[in-house]
Amino acid sequence: MASTAADDTIFALATPPGTAALAVIRLSGIRTQEIVSALAGRVPEPRKATLLALRDPVSIEVIDRAIVTWFPSPNSFTGEDSAEFSIHGSKAVVARLIDALGAFPATRISTRGEFSRRALENGKMNLIEVESLADLISAETEQQRKLGIASLSGKFQTVVNGWREQLLAMAVAIEGSLDFSDEDDVLLYENAFIVQTTEHLLSSMSRYIATHARGEILRSGLTVLISGPPNAGKSTLLNELSCREIAIVSDLPGTTRDLIEVRLDLNGYLVNLVDSAGIRSSSDKIEAIGVTRAIERSRTADLILWLCDRREIVPPPAEFAGMAVWRLYTKCDSGREESLDDRAAKADDVTLPISVHSGYHVDELLRRMENFVATSFTAGDDHIAVNERQRLALQRAVAALKGLGGAVSIPEVVAMRLREAIFELEGLIGKIGVEDVLDGIFSRFCIGK
Repeated sequence: MASTAADDTIFALATPPGTAALAVIRLSGIRTQEIVSALAGRVPEPRKATLLALRDPVSIEVIDRAIVTWFPSPNSFTGEDSAEFSIHGSKAVVARLIDALGAFPATRISTRGEFSRRALENGKMNLIEVESLADLISAETEQQRKLGIASLSGKFQTVVNGWREQLLAMAVAIEGSLDFSDEDDVLLYENAFIVQTTEHLLSSMSRYIATHARGEILRSGLTVLISGPPNAGKSTLLNELSCREIAIVSDLPGTTRDLIEVRLDLNGYLVNLVDSAGIRSSSDKIEAIGVTRAIERSRTADLILWLCDRREIVPPPAEFAGMAVWRLYTKCDSGREESLDDRAAKADDVTLPISVHSGYHVDELLRRMENFVATSFTAGDDHIAVNERQRLALQRAVAALKGLGGAVSIPEVVAMRLREAIFELEGLIGKIGVEDVLDGIFSRFCIGK
């Protein structure tokens, strides 16, 4: 097994694998300067992209002509000596350079997120920035990109540091009161100041905790379940909305027997669109399992599109009660004379006659879905939303501060609660006690990040 020592010099392909015009290979660690010199014949000026021939140190054979950029420590992404090779993106060139790099002693391919982990350990990034970078790298939609960029801005880090400073100021006052409680000329803390500051902190932290739900919608997407009786056009609608043939479409009832999921970018928001088995009683064991799964998935759906043939209207099942359900009457067309049902549907946010084949009201359905998604949460101006780890840390800090309660006149209790809250905030920003969460965070990164 290859060594994974922390002082190894690491390298990795930083661009997606496969054939491309260019590929970038990153290098970081104490042997970087030596390796660059051995491959390129010299080390270029710092941070100046330089065209150089890369040669195998043993055979002296030219591997490729590359743009080489040298980043001496501490002015690099990782805080270590680092370099980047921009090479031609053929599989053969990439493989040959990786082989050459791997031949150097104490040099190896990085693990997932190891470049970012070294940046964290060397003080080039904090834990909040690392998590934000993971969000940005995995962004699929415009709103996810905005979330990642806003989090990387450092505003939330500044807010957390401000909370911590206020808690430390109170803790200093409390500890001073305890240390000099027998001195008449030492100014003790004022209960009113502690109460007022704590209330302000609780209010501010609670506002950020409330952003978690919005953040989860942005990161994971809303779930829209397409449901209805067999042969209502569910799979046809899935294919139309996803603009490709995802599901098998057949006149035979019960064609769809399992959940079929596709991810859509709906006006910048991620939507998980799920096709499901037709809801009916069935003696077919496989189909019955599909119906059960459809009902189970409805419990976690943010919106249910209930489709039924307008010639045979079937109400949603009782299991859908209390959920957001839109009734779509399928197999309609715009050339037909409007009925009272059609006219009523146009004024109803949850009822709509449609025809996928003719396109009747499909655009209207998309417009309503876009509005539903956009209004499913209230976006703040700063687009900051805490993730699950951050939410839990803030909730523990809030619980510690609420624990002050009526004990504000007991300095020993106040001091203990303040220390607990400070501990949680320091864990939130990565100052202490986060080693156990780092592996999970960095597993979301690619090898070259």
